[in-house]
Amino acid sequence: MKKTLSVLSAILLVAIMVNGANALTVSVEDIGMTNPVTSQYTIDLKNQTNDTWSFSVARVQGRALSHWSLGFMYEGALIDMREFVDTSASTSGVAVGVDGSTGYQGIKWNTEGGDFTVKIDYEKFAAAYDVSKVSLEVMAKTATNFSTASVTDPAFIFDSANTTTPATETTGTEVASTTPVTEPSPTVAQPPAEEVVTPGFEVTPPAAEEAVNTAPATPTTLAPGGTPAGGAASASAVPEPATLLLLGSGLLGLAGLRRRNKK
Repeated sequence: MKKTLSVLSAILLVAIMVNGANALTVSVEDIGMTNPVTSQYTIDLKNQTNDTWSFSVARVQGRALSHWSLGFMYEGALIDMREFVDTSASTSGVAVGVDGSTGYQGIKWNTEGGDFTVKIDYEKFAAAYDVSKVSLEVMAKTATNFSTASVTDPAFIFDSANTTTPATETTGTEVASTTPVTEPSPTVAQPPAEEVVTPGFEVTPPAAEEAVNTAPATPTTLAPGGTPAGGAASASAVPEPATLLLLGSGLLGLAGLRRRNKK
């Protein structure tokens, strides 16, 4: 019986009650103690955007709170938030990673209560996870035991004033993929090629001068009958008018003399 009680003393019984729209009451019961104690803590989500969450943590009854953690769940598993949390913009005293006393993977503050803010690099986080599948969980621990509770509010609210569309969410009308059209380059009119004129002189052969009463440079050998050798005569010599007139006058003179002599 004692062994059974010792085993039961190690069992953690968790009772979770909704206290308002965003507040959770986490109860931790230690039944193995001589005088069992039920401790209760409220963890209230006060404000959230897509990169910042603000919580108010307080003890309602029972033992003092040793520490509390905020966990980001993805498909049932806790996310290692070390590369996403901006510790400089989060409430001081924050520790990110695995809690050594509970093995819980989260964002932890060693405190009895207060107001807390955590900020993450949303762009980097959304590139690594489908934010629509992420939920929040809180963990409260006393000196000996701890319990967890799921936050009912969505981890990311997309209609927030600071909403940034996650990498996995498609908004608006889907645009069909198009193949880029290569437009022809505008045609640039090229100037006409300049005509290259080589300086020089155009030699015009002199017109053939008609030889008048000019003896041929080469002596012409006449064949019998007066035809130049090598071909038929192509032209006859024509006397000048003055020569014809003198010849005619001479002939008339000779004719007159003959008539006188006959008388």
